[in-house]
Amino acid sequence: MGTNTKALNEGFKTFKKLMDTQMMDVLTNASYKLLVDAEFSKEFQNLTGNTITSYMVGIFKKGKLARTIALKDMDHLPNPTRRKLSYKKDGVAIVEEYMTGRERIVRLKDVVETDKMYGYTTAKRFLTTYKPEVYKGYGIVICTGTEYSDFLEDMYGLNVLTETFQISPRVLAQSLRPIE
Repeated sequence: MGTNTKALNEGFKTFKKLMDTQMMDVLTNASYKLLVDAEFSKEFQNLTGNTITSYMVGIFKKGKLARTIALKDMDHLPNPTRRKLSYKKDGVAIVEEYMTGRERIVRLKDVVETDKMYGYTTAKRFLTTYKPEVYKGYGIVICTGTEYSDFLEDMYGLNVLTETFQISPRVLAQSLRPIE
């Protein structure tokens, strides 16, 4: 008389594949919702467009980055008008505003130090080098690629990502559904 070990093992393999596919779908769906929320709940102006085009979510599986989803790609946003502005004690920059195309003079002593790259590039680099504390299961990380995101929230009280972070547990819970 044979055992059913082989059949059970095959069943567990099938279940794990199904569960993995479903979890990735759930987290992808939740990521889209979070990015849309970040876009519509933001309270800052898009001076160069680097913050809005750098909103990005990384989906992690067993401690490794499995997928990235960027608002810029999802929403087909135009590219920023220039690289990120960076602090300079004496100096100004003439900036083409992201949404209006008008030129604006910006005092560089009023901005923070940056890597002078594009926000999208910085966000992507952050997610590809990020090491989660938990290496089992799944997780998501939402970020911007601009060093001045914290500055906008702390100094001016503007929402960049805090409100989206606060609703993320609810969005994730609403995205879960039974495995079919």
